[in-house]
Amino acid sequence: MKKQSGLQMALSNKSKSEVPAQLTFALPSVAQVAAKIPILNLLFETEKQPLMEELQKALDDKGYKWDGLGVGVQPREISVRIVGTDEYYDDVKQDVEELIQRILMKRNDNAYTIDISKSEPVEEPSEADLDQVREQHKISEDVLEILAEYGNTQTGFGIQEGVIEFNLPKDEPRIEEIKKAVSDRIKEKQFGDYSVKVRTFNRAKKEREDRWMPIFNTIADGLTAKAEYKVKGIGYTNKYDYFAIYITTNVSIKDDDAKELADAIEKTIDVYLTSEKVKNSIIGDDYKIIVNSKEGKQLND
Repeated sequence: MKKQSGLQMALSNKSKSEVPAQLTFALPSVAQVAAKIPILNLLFETEKQPLMEELQKALDDKGYKWDGLGVGVQPREISVRIVGTDEYYDDVKQDVEELIQRILMKRNDNAYTIDISKSEPVEEPSEADLDQVREQHKISEDVLEILAEYGNTQTGFGIQEGVIEFNLPKDEPRIEEIKKAVSDRIKEKQFGDYSVKVRTFNRAKKEREDRWMPIFNTIADGLTAKAEYKVKGIGYTNKYDYFAIYITTNVSIKDDDAKELADAIEKTIDVYLTSEKVKNSIIGDDYKIIVNSKEGKQLND
């Protein structure tokens, strides 16, 4: 199968405001973007400290009091919650925003908006809530112990609304036996009325997804942090016999430069995926890159 390119979907953490006047940038034309592909591709090749880590360190180094930091993808926004009195919030708000702006300018990440807000008081959990948390913690320990006994240590696990849920490989021959072992342990410990649900996964596809996720995250961060790419959202699917990346742009299919932009985006990703560093992780996987207009129509061939 020929390796191709294309994309749709979106990731998100947080979202909110409009672009402050200080963060407006002149956007280069699509032709300029295409001409700078080799330079922009260095965005993927350069090992940079994750933005979240850099922001957290900068806030802590300056001694600001905060209890929430978010880096959103759709829309691209950095949000910080300041802890303290109204007077303290008013005193540091602009300084915190300017600190973040300097970091973004240094990284040449020009697609972010910034939202600084005051942290709201959090209600103390009730004793009943704390009891539920303690019980779920004990259940988690028991369930993970049982899964480990069956050789399943790398599995998703969760407890929600009376349901214990975990993932097992499709080719695991003892699924019903494992479910029963978990149910019996819950009854033995008298934890309450919980049902047990198992979701299955394909081992080979999970292994492929594990290899592709750092690559995908780098592509998502690189494209959505640069306003010139006009990328609204990015996602993927691993359910086919190839790994598919979907990119949704902010351009209309009717725009004259729409296809040129899509080709520039595709070329940027292809150069990255065929680099020595990355192709060793891909190990010959087939993939597609799909670049869509804001109407959801595919722009690249």
